[in-house]
Amino acid sequence: MDIETLRKEVTQGNMQALFSLAQKYWQGEGVKKSKKKALELWNEGALKGDGVCAFHLGTLYEKGLIVKKDYNQARYYYLIAYRNHHKEGTLRLAYFYEHGLGLYKDIEKAKELYSEVEEWSEK
Repeated sequence: MDIETLRKEVTQGNMQALFSLAQKYWQGEGVKKSKKKALELWNEGALKGDGVCAFHLGTLYEKGLIVKKDYNQARYYYLIAYRNHHKEGTLRLAYFYEHGLGLYKDIEKAKELYSEVEEWSEK
């Protein structure tokens, strides 16, 4: 999709278009490259309940890419991803519980989350 079509789709609430537009800003494809604008768009998507945007932000905070490494922020976004049944985000959240990253260590909660992802995969 071209940039104007993506922008129109975003105004109509299309989360996939929002993620794609953020990617365009991240890479500078058809727009002036702006990591800041990409982060803003992904955050907007995450706050609206988009698991893909939330997972992406969680990964950036977990690894300290463009943003300061922050396990608490990563966990926050992975929790949004989990609440929206995003498998990879849920696996990362489970890993955080398993290893006590950005929160207390809770092996039982980690097992519970791993099991949920397994159940989702079976459906």
